[in-house]
Amino acid sequence: GPERVVLTGSGSSEYAGACAAPEVQAALGVPVEVAGGGKLLLRRRASIRGGPALVVSLARSGDSPESAAVIETLLDTEPATRHLVVTCNRNGRAAREFAGDPRVSVICLNDEVNDRSLVMTSSFTNLALSARFLGAAERPADYVDRAERRNAAGRALLASWPDRLAAFASGGPPASFAAAST
Repeated sequence: GPERVVLTGSGSSEYAGACAAPEVQAALGVPVEVAGGGKLLLRRRASIRGGPALVVSLARSGDSPESAAVIETLLDTEPATRHLVVTCNRNGRAAREFAGDPRVSVICLNDEVNDRSLVMTSSFTNLALSARFLGAAERPADYVDRAERRNAAGRALLASWPDRLAAFASGGPPASFAAAST
């Protein structure tokens, strides 16, 4: 029964929350805010009105100093706030250090999605999909079905239009799109 949901993370993890926020808000019918870890640390609270909130911390590694500091700070300052940590790294600080607190639930994604480079393609995608699932938790089969259809559509697009997609990604719309818009 949170009055609001706050999706937080740092860097790409914050952007994963931003991708999911509109659909989560529509599905849950409560305000959903995206706030970077630094913003929450400066604010020192998740709930503007002080009512119960759910803070969802999205984290690839779970080891960034602000990720852990957000959880620590909010556990100290907001006893009614609950936390959900979604991380790609079961060995990260966020997964290990807070799992024993009854106000914190930790979900560790499969280690295969824990990107270990600057490019977080798999981590980003899976964090965004996991955050989006919050709005579909009561209808998991529908969510899986929609995700599988989107996956099939994406694969078909990549297989059918590789030249057009490459041209678009390299700096401009494909000639056929440019001609159609004039």
